[in-house]
Amino acid sequence: PNPVFVLDRKSLYIIDCNDVVKGVYGFEKEQLLGTSFLRLFEEPEHETYALDIKNLDTINHARQQTRDGRLIYVNIRISPSRAAGRADRFPAG
Repeated sequence: PNPVFVLDRKSLYIIDCNDVVKGVYGFEKEQLLGTSFLRLFEEPEHETYALDIKNLDTINHARQQTRDGRLIYVNIRISPSRAAGRADRFPAG
């Protein structure tokens, strides 16, 4: 029942996500596909979280924003995977 995001490893753009994302973040899947996962973080924190997502396996108590601007705290688990012949990482928010 957790939100799951599939990201492009280099750009951190959202390639796919599950339907639970709408209930937690308020976004329809189509509103997120092709956009940066970093949009869910406050702008001053984009660079820090970009590095963390690319270099860590777990990020605890990450602060993210919902569609209506509410701040929520999430634990992010990152798992490497291969898709379309390249290694990707799959953060779950």
